Amino acid sequence: MNSKCNFFSVILILLGSSLASASDQLSLRDQVFALQGEYVGRYVVDGQSRSAGLQVVADGLGSFDAWLLDGGLPGAGWNGQGRTKFSGSGIRHIILSSPDSSLQIKHFEQYPQLGFCIYLNKYRIGNLTKVQRGSPTMHLTPPSNAIVLFNGRDEPRLKDAKINPNGTLGIGAETIDTIQNARIHVEFKTPFDPEKSGQSRGNSGVYIQRRYEVQILDSFGLDLEPNRCGGLYRQKSADINMAYPPESWQTYDIYFYAAQFDATGKRIKKARITVMQNGVIIHNNYELVNKTGAGRKETPEPGPIWFQNHGDPVQFRNLWMVPLGDNEVLPNDAGLGFFYNAGMRSSKTGDSMTAQPIATNPSTSYSAPSSATSSSRWSPIRRTPLRSIFRRR
Repeated sequence: MNSKCNFFSVILILLGSSLASASDQLSLRDQVFALQGEYVGRYVVDGQSRSAGLQVVADGLGSFDAWLLDGGLPGAGWNGQGRTKFSGSGIRHIILSSPDSSLQIKHFEQYPQLGFCIYLNKYRIGNLTKVQRGSPTMHLTPPSNAIVLFNGRDEPRLKDAKINPNGTLGIGAETIDTIQNARIHVEFKTPFDPEKSGQSRGNSGVYIQRRYEVQILDSFGLDLEPNRCGGLYRQKSADINMAYPPESWQTYDIYFYAAQFDATGKRIKKARITVMQNGVIIHNNYELVNKTGAGRKETPEPGPIWFQNHGDPVQFRNLWMVPLGDNEVLPNDAGLGFFYNAGMRSSKTGDSMTAQPIATNPSTSYSAPSSATSSSRWSPIRRTPLRSIFRRR
């Protein structure tokens, strides 16, 4: 009996140790998740007050890279200049430093409300508070003439649709409808995988006509590359990295005009694409050189949209598209800043629209970050009036 008792005691001890280890690991992930993200604030140097943004990227469980941006965050104050990389490790007490700066950026467990503090010569000269941004086109209501691909309520107009337990759409679905020209709205979320890197970090894509891919990836805070989030795969980087942190819902709003061919099948006009990510234009009426990556060969035939399957748990919701005529622009999208003062004509209204997309002035308002744990189901898409969505901000 004693030997049996000893045996079961050892098993219980080992099991308890394993469960404790798993609990500690989960707790560590939660702490890392809470620290990574976007921060804004001010600091004072040489008597001058400066606004700044900070993007903190988890590079493993306890290691961080961070980019200090002069003026604010991408699309909200930062002008593309003044970007310094800092690195450090820890959870409770973190010191981020850079060989290119005399500043130090610190986080203290006992003062979580301060976020990250900026130090110079051991003196605190400012602090940065965590924020959570939302796209101005999030939950955008489809126009009356839209083809609703997935809304979480009605039957999806998709082949191979995989509905997640929380009601969102999984990767690998393809539209039943084929398109030539279209305005496309996509909402997506990449997973939080700090131990992974590169193309293993939330990889998917919006494959238009199964020929041209707008890449989806967790590229938050990273340098621009054609194979990172917002890039036209292996062809062109986004003009600005507007990727939000992982586990944040993000938007793509896309205008696509198909390549044109003559009667012999020769291409006479390249495909064109404008992409707005999270309310900021990242590709401006770009002419696609050819198909991207492993896309299908360019031909005159229309093709479907494929939400690419790379095996990563990327989620989608509120997917819709509007078929367009050549050069057609939806009138309400002028309010989003898609186009401005040039001779593009809308076949719907006959009004002069615009041919050259311009960057918008995205909202600089922020909300407090949500908790690390999210609801088990996403909320049904709000029926927001278009006049509210497109109101100038």
